[in-house]
Amino acid sequence: MHMFKNKRLSVYITAVSIVTLGMAFAAGCGSSGGSGGSSALSATVNGYTIQDAAQGKVDFNVSALDGSKSLVTGAITNPQVSNLTASGTGITSLNVKANNLTTAGAGPITGSAIVCGDITSKGDLTSAITLDSTGSMSSSDPNNLRGDAAKQFISRMAGTDKASISSFDTSTAPTSGYLAIQIWQDFTSDKTLLDKAVTSAVFAGGSTNLWDAAYDSANLLATVSGANKVSLIFTDGYENSSSKVLSDAISQAQANKVRVYTVGLGSDCYMINCTDLQTLAASTGGTFAIATDPTQLQTQFDNMFNATKASGCINVQFSVNGAPPVAGTTISGTVSFDVNNQSTSGKFMVTF
Repeated sequence: MHMFKNKRLSVYITAVSIVTLGMAFAAGCGSSGGSGGSSALSATVNGYTIQDAAQGKVDFNVSALDGSKSLVTGAITNPQVSNLTASGTGITSLNVKANNLTTAGAGPITGSAIVCGDITSKGDLTSAITLDSTGSMSSSDPNNLRGDAAKQFISRMAGTDKASISSFDTSTAPTSGYLAIQIWQDFTSDKTLLDKAVTSAVFAGGSTNLWDAAYDSANLLATVSGANKVSLIFTDGYENSSSKVLSDAISQAQANKVRVYTVGLGSDCYMINCTDLQTLAASTGGTFAIATDPTQLQTQFDNMFNATKASGCINVQFSVNGAPPVAGTTISGTVSFDVNNQSTSGKFMVTF
């Protein structure tokens, strides 16, 4: 259920950029293995975390896939951003100067990229997939495309991976011992059981007890073994009904060594709380991404699978006229890098 708030300073990679990057593999996602490939690589920017908004620093979570659509591991070298453009408050026109652009009255736009983590395998996946089933889903996702996206995520799991399926809302009684989530399927590698559970979890009713659900998801993951424990939380609205607060959800995930990956559905950050969702992800070692409409959810879930199985990190510090971008500035461009001496790149859009 949506609750509207003032837009806060935030950075998000829009679904426009995610769709652009994801099209390279959406037609046939491969396995999670692979240490390299003989054909050209394709890149995905899976999501982001804000490392220092005051200095314009953003971490991009990135993956690379080979020609057979298998995830590739290896050292990231030669990270760069280019083709930078800007729009937003006070920016009325652009003038191109090589890879740096100048804005009328704003000065040059620059981005300095460094590697903050090579692409490494995360190991066998233990994932708690937690789906928003609140009343607003009837309008934000009337065709239940979130279910298709979750099933796509499940289809890419290896035989040694396992997942659970839960939903959250205030109209459904939670599973005994939990605050918000209804567990439709406990952890299993059986994809038939998981798909059936997703179908049951996709409905609409009640308000948004998001932080209770995130707290529950961390506790659910504490009941199972595994080194690569992740909570994948999907929502379309602001928190409005929990007994727990954001810091409780973060502390519980940290205590149980759970990385939280969040996916928001909304036309922009007026519709969903991007700041809190990315804070939850950043504080636990996960990442955040946004889909502006339901048709982009499959790409988002695909990218989150990449992030949880084999991903790296590129940190970019942006500036406009020698200073961090002001609130309301959108910067788009291309991030490029090499993996195992093969070059790849993808587009992004970041809004401050």
